[in-house]
Amino acid sequence: SWDGTVRLWRVADGQLLRLLEGHTWPVYSVAFSPDGSILASGSWDGTVRLWRAADGQLLRLLEGRREPVNGVAFSPDGSILASGSWDGTVRLWRVADGQLLRALQGHQGGIRSVVFSPDGAILASASEDKTFRLWRVADGQLLHTRAPTEELQGPIDQVVCVAFSPDGSILASGSGDGMIRLWRVADGRLLRALKGHTGPVSSVAFSPNGELLASGSDDGTVRLWRAANGQLLGVLKEKEGEWLRRVRSLAFSPDGGILASGLSDGIVQLWRVADGRLTGVLEGHTWVVGSVAFSPDGAILASGSLDGTVRLWRVSDDALLRTLHTGPVSSVAFSPDGQLLASGLEDGTIRLWRVADSAPLRILKGHTGPVLNVAFSPDGRILASGSMDRTVRLWRVSDGALLRTLEGHTGWVHGVAFSPDGRLLASGSEDSTVRLWGVQP
Repeated sequence: SWDGTVRLWRVADGQLLRLLEGHTWPVYSVAFSPDGSILASGSWDGTVRLWRAADGQLLRLLEGRREPVNGVAFSPDGSILASGSWDGTVRLWRVADGQLLRALQGHQGGIRSVVFSPDGAILASASEDKTFRLWRVADGQLLHTRAPTEELQGPIDQVVCVAFSPDGSILASGSGDGMIRLWRVADGRLLRALKGHTGPVSSVAFSPNGELLASGSDDGTVRLWRAANGQLLGVLKEKEGEWLRRVRSLAFSPDGGILASGLSDGIVQLWRVADGRLTGVLEGHTWVVGSVAFSPDGAILASGSLDGTVRLWRVSDDALLRTLHTGPVSSVAFSPDGQLLASGLEDGTIRLWRVADSAPLRILKGHTGPVLNVAFSPDGRILASGSMDRTVRLWRVSDGALLRTLEGHTGWVHGVAFSPDGRLLASGSEDSTVRLWGVQP
């Protein structure tokens, strides 16, 4: 904790078991030994402390150069502890007696994280110098250094939106630096970075067949990319000379033939994907359209706006079917069967509506900040929400019960998306990370 303490809690009921005191500055990292008998804590006071988990007794104090310690990790056999410090040094300690085995130097910035390979032979360290290094544990030899290149690099700005490919193998993320990044879900590897936008990317969406990726940006354009190789296929934009309308939301129709875009001035545009032609302009909102979603049959388009309304449009003729008054809306999503519509509001609530007659069914309360994104699980039983309160929450759709609160992000959560099989949930945040959560067994 920031107060320099370590707290142990019983998972079954959340009871505080003991308070470990001794650090004189914030504790930034903790780790249990593989057998659970020892707890290590790393602090900005420059020390690593080893505690006996059973009774909280301090076993030993590990001190290096008194530089803030940001990360600690045990080797798989529990015999070695690695610590990463703000001075750019990784230190390896023998757990049995606290002896410093070696100091690994080379990073040009503070160490943010350290982790052992499953067999304990290799240690990886990630640093503020934007590199990660692989070290051989036996002798401390540097095996590999990888620095992000201009073409391939991880997020360096806030992650605003995320989307899974239809087969669940790829995750797309859009960032404030104008880049779209494609990640392989199986191992988290960055496959490619797509460059072209000149403003923050606010929305990404895969076509239903997975062949295309659409991206919308504050630069006023929608771009279509070939997902397989990242080739730019086309740029959808208004004619030159018109004032800039920022693209805030995107959605493909279920058949992939139409792409809807919600704009900063309250307009919703419908584009024909085959030739990039603008085929419809839906007017009625008076402020930013932060979310658009097609019903599963493609007949209805829902748009949510900061003007406090959700509007339902008939796609065949652009007719406005009905207007739902709720309060400023950041996100809308249809349930997979098309019977329900969820809307995330700036007041921190989520509202569920019956599409057939627009009847309000329930209000989900729990977030302590505006709700920025909502998404249904593929089976329609769970609704996920991301918020300015830095949490992701999972709700049971049938009765609105809060199932789980996912904590870890240190910035606003802008995007949430379920994998096609419903087992994973991706969340993208202003903290510049994309996180994958296990949702169902």
